[in-house]
Amino acid sequence: MKVSVPEKIKFICLNCGKCCLDTEMEISNKEVESIEKLGYSRKKFTLIENGYLRLKNIKGHCYFYNLENRKCIIYENRPLGCRFYPLVLNQNTCEIDEECSCYEENKKIEIPKEICKKLKKYVMQLDNEIKERLKQ
Repeated sequence: MKVSVPEKIKFICLNCGKCCLDTEMEISNKEVESIEKLGYSRKKFTLIENGYLRLKNIKGHCYFYNLENRKCIIYENRPLGCRFYPLVLNQNTCEIDEECSCYEENKKIEIPKEICKKLKKYVMQLDNEIKERLKQ
């Protein structure tokens, strides 16, 4: 599934890296395959817990987070969940994550319905993959 986050929404970001610390970011099978094509081993950057395929944390931060420059080393190829952030789906409603350091600055941004639709579609895809993993 090809979903992109339109450039229409410009969230304020301090590049603090908080979203990359102790992350539980889910990732799709296709995204894993794309990252593997960059030369990374699936075993090193993913883990599966209760059917959820997630980015692995190393020493309290995402495997791809560079502590020195506080940037993602695969930024151009990062998973959709990272691209959507700080937008999250909460009980089928799109909203800004209250845990985001820039929540106050971003909470009044109007989120276009098309973006919410894309986020819901992505989450449904992840849910379907979880169901498939649990069947195995």
